Amino acid sequence: VVGNQGAVAIANARLFRELEQRLVELGTLAEISRVVFSELRAPNIYQRVVDELARAFGYPYVAFSRVGEDGLELGAQVGYEAGAPPTRIPLGSGLVGDSAATGRAVYVPDIDAQSGRSLGMGGVVSQVALPLRKNGQVLGVLSVESHSTLTEADLSLLQSVSYQVSTAMENARLYAAERREREVARTLLQIAGDLSGTLLLEEVLGLILERLRVVVPYESAAIGLLAGDVCHLAAANAWARAERFWGNHLAPNDLPLVARVLREAKTVIVGDTLKSDEWLPTEGGEDIRSWMGVPLVVQDRTIGLLMLNHVAPEFYGPEAAQLALAFAQHAALAIDNARLYEQIQATLREQTLLHEMTT
Repeated sequence: VVGNQGAVAIANARLFRELEQRLVELGTLAEISRVVFSELRAPNIYQRVVDELARAFGYPYVAFSRVGEDGLELGAQVGYEAGAPPTRIPLGSGLVGDSAATGRAVYVPDIDAQSGRSLGMGGVVSQVALPLRKNGQVLGVLSVESHSTLTEADLSLLQSVSYQVSTAMENARLYAAERREREVARTLLQIAGDLSGTLLLEEVLGLILERLRVVVPYESAAIGLLAGDVCHLAAANAWARAERFWGNHLAPNDLPLVARVLREAKTVIVGDTLKSDEWLPTEGGEDIRSWMGVPLVVQDRTIGLLMLNHVAPEFYGPEAAQLALAFAQHAALAIDNARLYEQIQATLREQTLLHEMTT
């Protein structure tokens, strides 16, 4: 009987300790939740999460890497010496790269079985790498390394943390997108004011090319304006051989891509000119790898187009097209007003000349 009572007491004590530990974990999860959801800037979220995990649970090495264009990029870390973990990890490389590539958790209780797979610190015996996912997309990987064996309980805890961080990252992304939209709206409003500040066509064209670069980066750009059935080169920026590319004027059908923009009044993007059947190699355009043509439209009249060039392939995408089109609406109106002003000035000069001749 005494032996049974002792066994029960030991079991109760173990259960009590487990419950205490669980309460500590829940409290820490609540604190992490408070921390991450109080931040709307992604870099701050990354660092505060790894700091809190290290502080609350004593994990010696914690790192977060976000998914970038060329693999994983280190976002934040705690405990590591200089050079570890690496600032970039290819997808599929090591435990962290495997987690990002497969979208699954990688749990290694004994890392000796996979020597050389840790993030670079000596004495590490166990590691967990957890993908942070939102809407089916891997956003990054949370990694913990330890000098002692990480347990299933650690894995469960970190999975809860990863879910919270994924949600916070999505909130930060949406906030950044909304802030970017507000900044773009303010920029476009300022640009519209700048363009309306002059009615001289040459000045308007120069301002358009200058301000366009603020909204959508380019290596070189040009403005083509329609005069009847002919599109002529009205202005160019950083394109020394633009006249060779265009000639001084051209019929739209001379360049299929220009014809498409003018005919359809829609933005056309060539991601890689070397792979496009529509791109015609032309003297003056040898270095162009990305091209975007944006229609200039006023009251359903297409008056010309903006052409943006870049030496990097796949430089322009849907966001750039949307921004360029919003800019083009202001540019087209400014050009149309300047041309109307020129016509009125020309008419006044003619009338003045006639009046002088008849008096």
